[in-house]
Amino acid sequence: SLDHQFTESQSLVLNATGRYRLRNSVDNWSTNYGVIDSLDFLWRQESDYLSQGWGYDLGFDYRIKGKKPKSEFAIAGLLTDGISGDGYDALRYSKSNILSFQEHSLNNNSNKEFSLQLDWINPLTKNLMLETGVKTVFRWVKSNYNFDSFDFAKKKIVPNELLNNGFGYFQNVYAGYSQITYEFLTKYSARLGVRYEATKFGGDIEKGVFENIGINTFVGQPYSNWVPSISLSRVIGAGGYVRLNYNMRIQRPSLIFLNPYVNYSNPVDITVGNPLLNPEVSDNYELSFGNYTKIGGFGLNFYHKRLNNAIETYRFINSSGVYITTYSNIGRNVQNGMDLDLNFRGKGWMLFFNGGLGHVNISSTVDTGAVSGISASGWTYVVGLRGNYSINDDWLVEGFSRINAPQFSLQGFSQNWMFHTIGIKRMFNEGKGGLGLGLDNPFTPRITLKTENLGQSFELYSERVLNMWGVRINFNYSFGDVKTKNTNIRSIRIKNEDLKNGSGVGEM
Repeated sequence: SLDHQFTESQSLVLNATGRYRLRNSVDNWSTNYGVIDSLDFLWRQESDYLSQGWGYDLGFDYRIKGKKPKSEFAIAGLLTDGISGDGYDALRYSKSNILSFQEHSLNNNSNKEFSLQLDWINPLTKNLMLETGVKTVFRWVKSNYNFDSFDFAKKKIVPNELLNNGFGYFQNVYAGYSQITYEFLTKYSARLGVRYEATKFGGDIEKGVFENIGINTFVGQPYSNWVPSISLSRVIGAGGYVRLNYNMRIQRPSLIFLNPYVNYSNPVDITVGNPLLNPEVSDNYELSFGNYTKIGGFGLNFYHKRLNNAIETYRFINSSGVYITTYSNIGRNVQNGMDLDLNFRGKGWMLFFNGGLGHVNISSTVDTGAVSGISASGWTYVVGLRGNYSINDDWLVEGFSRINAPQFSLQGFSQNWMFHTIGIKRMFNEGKGGLGLGLDNPFTPRITLKTENLGQSFELYSERVLNMWGVRINFNYSFGDVKTKNTNIRSIRIKNEDLKNGSGVGEM
């Protein structure tokens, strides 16, 4: 990052981030067919998975202070680009251990996003503040997937043209907002805001969505939303508060839900995305209060969230006996719960705790078919602990741990999981620089995720064993004489949180 203060009223922040990931795993399993008392061996398969990806973020934030106190004009932009490749090699053996099938698959993805945002803060009076702005987000997604199978007659690898496919998708979001804040009776403030969002999307799928029917170009039905927000708060003492909030939130489906790529590494258990998904729209109510001081504090939040068109996992068995997983807007999701944050500070140490407890109820909004009338409910929780301790001016010890509750869906749930990391950091040049070494999951390097799914005509139980052990190396160094507290410099303000992401462990 690079910060520059032109004058007392003008500042610029430039940001650049790069990333790379590499993952490998191996499956070895057998498949049987028949009733419990008489299982017929079909095959044994070995699958080797390799996933890698790289990307970057480039951002800027330019701000000008106005002549009025607290007035400001800002323009910010952010470009995010990511490329990934996910593939597997599968070898299948008969009961007599003869190689009967060999396949290679590679899915190359490109995910690009550009955002531009303008904001204007204008104090109308001493106690009345007006904020307005506009924002655009342009997204482009491409996915090309290829399958190559070994032809035993020709004794060579040949492309499988029936399975090779491609997917392209675009999404344009245009938004404008206005928000007014009024402070009264010295300790109270009320905020009323509204945002208008218009969305266009479409794309093309070679050979159709789920079957080979030639080029299929589609333009989705454009939609728009008025998104209101209301907040009432009261200040208590120097660091205390009570706050009541309501807001509407839009969650658009990300690539993991949209991509029609079919992973055939397990031919009796496949997953395919749905490019025609609609966004989720939720109503969120919150009551929170807390108090923070120099030596610590707490924050407690009670919430109620309601989604009427939730994107839910939909599982069924087709006419060929293949277990298929896909996604659809078929759920009504209601959540109630509370979150708690605690922090404590002392000489040379800090300790942070965050946790939550809630109850979720998911029910189907479909009157016919395999998910008609079904529902699922259960308790959810999360516990996180983070802390650091300065041994002296040069050495710092850090640690973090987190436990997540089971994830519920209409037809089942997945087991809870835990992640932790510990590290040590060496500071130098009077704290301007640091070099750190960290270990991920050193005490539980392998975790097992159990999933249970129940449908009208099936019961599926699966286990995934993940290698979660890892090593982290980080380096940071600050240079220059700009002191942030004396300037108008702040971090990049663009942060897009409107995409619904997957919930897999270790996702990037």
